[in-house]
Formats: sequence, C-alpha cells, structure tokens
Amino acid sequence: MRIAVVLALAAFAFPGAVMAQDDDEPIPTTKPIGNPGSWIPQDGYPPAARASGEQGRVSFTLSIDDTGRVTDCKVTKSSESPLLDETTCNFMTANGRFEVPRNKKNKPTTSKWSSSMMWKLESPPPPPESSGAPSTAAVTPQPGSPVTPLQNPGSWVRDAEVPASARKGSGTVSVRLDVAPSGMVSGCTIIKSDASPALNAATCAMFTRNGRFKPARDASGKAIASTYTVPGIHYTF
Repeated sequence: MRIAVVLALAAFAFPGAVMAQDDDEPIPTTKPIGNPGSWIPQDGYPPAARASGEQGRVSFTLSIDDTGRVTDCKVTKSSESPLLDETTCNFMTANGRFEVPRNKKNKPTTSKWSSSMMWKLESPPPPPESSGAPSTAAVTPQPGSPVTPLQNPGSWVRDAEVPASARKGSGTVSVRLDVAPSGMVSGCTIIKSDASPALNAATCAMFTRNGRFKPARDASGKAIASTYTVPGIHYTF
C-alpha cells in the first residue's frame, strides 16, 4: 500500500484586530524555514490509523516563540480522527522551524502560523475477513526481535528543549511511542499524566525528535512497525 501525505500550506497574515502583548501592535507574521512538508516523515502515517483506514484534513495554528521554535499547536478543524489530529501536532511541534518573528522595532517577538495537513491513503485497507474458518493471512507474525531503544529514553528528555510555558510545577508523564521500521518515532500518545498540557506536548515533541530505536523484526528478519511504552518521566522545576 502506498501512502500519499499532502501538506497544504495556508499561512495567514493575522489582521490588526488580533493583538500581541503590546495592545497597539498586530501579531507579526513569520515564515517557515525549509519545506514544511519535510516535517512529516515518509513513514509518519500512524500504523493504527492506516490499519483502520482513517483519513482526513487537519487544520491547525502554531504558536511561534521569539527564537522561531514551535511552542504550541492547536487543531482548528479536526480530521475526525483524534490520532491523526494528535500526530499532526506532534510532528509540527517537534520539527517545525521558523524565521525569528520581529516586531516593528525589529526585536524578536512571538507569532502564529496556520496551515492544514491532508492525510490520505491511496488505496483503502483490505476488508475484514468474513465469518467462518479463520484465515492464516489475518494472523500477525510474532516478531523475531522486540523494539529496543538505542539510548536510555531518559536521555531524550533535555532541559534546554522544555519551553518556558511548560515549566510550571512538577508532574509525571507516561507515553506510548509508535516506532516506524526505520527506528524513528512516528507518533506519540500520552497514556497517563498529572502534568500540564504544555508539558505533555513538550514530552511528546522531545521523544519524537530525539528518540531512536533498533526496530522490531518479524520471524523472517524484516523490520516492522511497533510500539514502545515509557512508563514515566518525572519533572520537577
């Protein structure tokens, strides 16, 4: 099955009625560095969404800090797939890079940028087996070897990459990572947390950006997609 992932760009110049922290100055626009389509890896389609045939367009708005990094992602129109919505924001937050926004005095400031992401499968998944005798084709082969992190996952959480907006209080975050056959992290899901939404997003962004694995392999030795759970990352600020 081939997958077509199309990033439809729709950057907006925010109107003067939308004000920044200085009430008399509109939020400045900024430009992405490079092609935003490259922020979504070729193997980035969430395996669970692909298997269930989930498709759709996700519209979103990114908050950009005064260094050009993405600090927040809000879905403005859902694809009707929570997994595709979440995956879009995870990749945008982890990989998005922008020119430094500047105000009228040419000083670095904050900005916003909006666009949309179209997730589309070029061919639908096969229909489920009809009732009757079980088919061996529907049986997933047991992996010949499990997925293994190349480093201690704790090393992927880096103090310098936690934005100021997430540095409030303490908390523990548990995540489930989707690992592509390449060993790259293709998706991140918060499975348990008593931390803030900003810290949850920062955790997934760091794991997606920094996580590297020796992929799982099936009985024939072929690298396959898998998942890996990090039971808890505790933060104290």
